[in-house]
Amino acid sequence: MTTTTLSHTSEAFSQRLTTVEDQVRELGKVVARLAEDHEGCRPASPSVDDRPVLRVRQITEEMFVGPVDLEIESDPSDPGFEYVVLTVRRSGDPKKLVLDHELWDEKVAEALKDYPHPVRLMIYPD
Repeated sequence: MTTTTLSHTSEAFSQRLTTVEDQVRELGKVVARLAEDHEGCRPASPSVDDRPVLRVRQITEEMFVGPVDLEIESDPSDPGFEYVVLTVRRSGDPKKLVLDHELWDEKVAEALKDYPHPVRLMIYPD
């Protein structure tokens, strides 16, 4: 390879690198603008009829025999932050109830993997 060929190759590489750097800077501006435009946006409110919620209710009914209450609640300090609450009544050893709750968390994880809202289980003593 001659010095002239290396020089042209180096120039071409440098120009392509500059073009890529410019594109990255422009994409960074687009991302920043999108983040600013969507700041504070939240997904639509949860519903008791959402498919993942219905699946979680089914899992809960199978694990905790008896009625399962299902409600949409919100944080009093942030009314726009809504979440799903499933409530069951259960008697038994508190340590066993904690283990059951952990097992429930594991079982519902797959059903909720793409669900944008928190889902909570409340176990009240019978």
